[in-house]
Amino acid sequence: MEIHDRAESQTGLEKAEIPAQNLTMGFAEKKLVQESVIRAEILGRDFIEMKILSSGERVVHYVGCTEFSHQVLGLKQKYGPDPEHWEFSNLGNHWDLLLKEFILKCRGGWEVVYEAKELCHCRNVTTQTIEQAILCGARATEEVSRWTSAGTACGTCRSHVEAILKVRFLSKR
Repeated sequence: MEIHDRAESQTGLEKAEIPAQNLTMGFAEKKLVQESVIRAEILGRDFIEMKILSSGERVVHYVGCTEFSHQVLGLKQKYGPDPEHWEFSNLGNHWDLLLKEFILKCRGGWEVVYEAKELCHCRNVTTQTIEQAILCGARATEEVSRWTSAGTACGTCRSHVEAILKVRFLSKR
């Protein structure tokens, strides 16, 4: 298994064209093969992804601020190129939260707390909006509510916001 590391702004395609030999018909045809992609991102800002090609080759792409790039390079130097072997911290910086999510996803240990698209039905706030607010600096339920309006009407969704915060900051898998 070969692992490549690339720091690029290109998000890439999620499919690749791989030529394959069709022995029954006697000519080559192109097959569209689905790649597997593991990704963590702050929308419009930082991201890190690992594409697992049909050949088994792994390619890591990342784009981010200076601190994020230094963190990725430091992890690669300390633990090797495979993100499954990287360690993460619970410091709470945006790059630490993003890398923690990515590493746990690579290990198969990322916990999705709330699977529905919409978390706050009163204010029509999506789960993704809540996640992005946390990645961008909201550290408490009250901050998430101020930034997104989630939980400011009936308050039923506050327990889900608290659960997401708990996973983001306490999970150590």
